[in-house]
Amino acid sequence: MTRILVIDDDGHIRLGLQYLLESWGYEVHLAKNAREALDCLRHYSCELAMVDLLLPNEFGEESYEEGIKILIQMSELYPTLPAIVLTALGDDQEVMNACQQISNCKAYLGKEPNPDKVKKAVEEVLPPKRIGHLKEDLHER
Repeated sequence: MTRILVIDDDGHIRLGLQYLLESWGYEVHLAKNAREALDCLRHYSCELAMVDLLLPNEFGEESYEEGIKILIQMSELYPTLPAIVLTALGDDQEVMNACQQISNCKAYLGKEPNPDKVKKAVEEVLPPKRIGHLKEDLHER
């Protein structure tokens, strides 16, 4: 089963994405900050990460730098792990430019995306072989 890591400090967003993704047959792991995300990646082989840009730092202060930092760390430690960036910024060009410099950033979603947009982004970002396995898994059910 394809594993997806959702990194967001907002519990409603985490649980909403978990519900959607699990209803489509994905195994979902949740993290509310960079430390939890890296711990999860050490223990589980995930095929995709969905990362909120506005995350709390070690002092509990939210900043976009923290989201960009975890994306950079993931691209260095797990270079084949693609990421979908979750952002409430819309088209903040400075942040988007920073994300485009990170090799594993493959798509962007608004903070409260509709299910069709989430599904489309996930299917576009996951490697094709993983999509094929998902369709086979769903067919067997």
